[in-house]
Amino acid sequence: MEANYDIFEIVTVIHDFWLVDAKSYQRSYCTKHGRPLAPGCYIVNWPGYIPIRRFDEHASFFGPFKLLREAQAALAWIHQEQSRVLTVAPITAPHPGRMALKKTFLQDLATTNQANRLPLKS
Repeated sequence: MEANYDIFEIVTVIHDFWLVDAKSYQRSYCTKHGRPLAPGCYIVNWPGYIPIRRFDEHASFFGPFKLLREAQAALAWIHQEQSRVLTVAPITAPHPGRMALKKTFLQDLATTNQANRLPLKS
């Protein structure tokens, strides 16, 4: 059985090459580099051209986040930035693309967490 995942999903890595997906199913995963991920919550992203999204070499894992609410806040920020870029940016401006948004997000998140150390809203 395959799940119908969004382009971004939150998963929890529970053990070497095993995770719990957004629909609470335990699934195996593999990474591009062949090494297991550290336990924790991750945001998973697939390219838009992948019709069936599996936790394989096409999946990009961002994390780990210690808490689920941190991953949820990060995913909310990603969606907010996508909406802002798509609705506010002039049509003539080049679209930065998903990779640029993810890079900006990870830099902003690291800076915010280190500088402010504010608790995230639930």
